Amino acid sequence: LKNTGCIIKIKQAAASELSAAQKSAAGEAVIYDISITDINEEGGGFSGGEISIRVPYTLKQSETAEGITARYISPQGASETLDTSYDKNTGIVEFTTSHLSLYAVSFDLQKAVTSWDNPFADVKENDWFYANVAFAVQKELFSGVSEDDFAPGTAMSRSMLVTVLYRLAGRPGVSGKAPFDDIPDGQWYSDAVAWGAANGIVSGVGGRKFAPDANVTREQAAAILLNYAKYANIDYPK
Repeated sequence: LKNTGCIIKIKQAAASELSAAQKSAAGEAVIYDISITDINEEGGGFSGGEISIRVPYTLKQSETAEGITARYISPQGASETLDTSYDKNTGIVEFTTSHLSLYAVSFDLQKAVTSWDNPFADVKENDWFYANVAFAVQKELFSGVSEDDFAPGTAMSRSMLVTVLYRLAGRPGVSGKAPFDDIPDGQWYSDAVAWGAANGIVSGVGGRKFAPDANVTREQAAAILLNYAKYANIDYPK
């Protein structure tokens, strides 16, 4: 702390440093031990004031920035959720606290869903798939069929599925065209199909055709997902 003679120390805590109650409260979260030295008060406080803490956090593939949450973990294992922001460009979590101790940083699906600004008139909060759509849209895996409609009951096309997987892979760079006569340049799925074909994830339907608008069948989806698992080195039963 500038001009105070105080030093704040932040370190990532090992599970062995936590009590059983703290481990239970923390779950799979990343734990930070935040302490302050050279201060008059004992117990890690600072005269009723507040301090902004910024710590790194790597977003997992199954998480969205909107759901990242910091929690204070007490010595007794009680958990207090804090107002938290996460910058996915810098990978920095920021929260404000009035005392220093153990803090857990993790993904909270409910927070992610609650914070979603739903643009779709055909996706309601009481729909069983609401949280799934929120996650897929926040991760930029799916988009709507228009600005206002998601079309949840519409079947998925072959081009839709390979595009979702392309986005899931991080939109890798693409060189060359897709080897199919019905995949022109400049379509929203052109790069995805080219990437999928080049990496053995998708193939055509014969006659140099991909059939981008055809519905993807269950067996096609299963084969494509297995091919993606091999590409991404995802462990699967053999």
